[in-house]
Amino acid sequence: MGNTFGNMPNNGINLYLHPDVTPDPEKPSKFDPNFGFAQTRQERVIKATTAELQSAKVHPKHRDYCSDFLLKFRACRKDNFPWVVKCEHEKHAYLHCQHDELQYIEMSWRCMKISDVPRSSPGVTNKKSNCQVTIDY
Repeated sequence: MGNTFGNMPNNGINLYLHPDVTPDPEKPSKFDPNFGFAQTRQERVIKATTAELQSAKVHPKHRDYCSDFLLKFRACRKDNFPWVVKCEHEKHAYLHCQHDELQYIEMSWRCMKISDVPRSSPGVTNKKSNCQVTIDY
């Protein structure tokens, strides 16, 4: 319920008061999603298969683009059980991937928000060409 009323000023009231400059969340974007990027964005794929994740009993909220690092970390912990400190490298790789993933999601959200605002809107100074989202694993 908090999410509904928390977004109401952004979506409901602004859409009602300023329909010409507020993007409608119910309709698809009118603008090219690749505008501002040098080339088309490569599609991201999850390296671990669904069967591997199910057999490792990975919780659905952890089944993301970093799940292969999580599987390596869990396997290392299982192999080196009393001395799990030996898995420091795998843990660091997993946490680094999680951090990069959160940054990628935040930047993608910002670029999508910027690309949904038409250039002719009054008071909009953001340039779409500044949206560069890259991630290295």
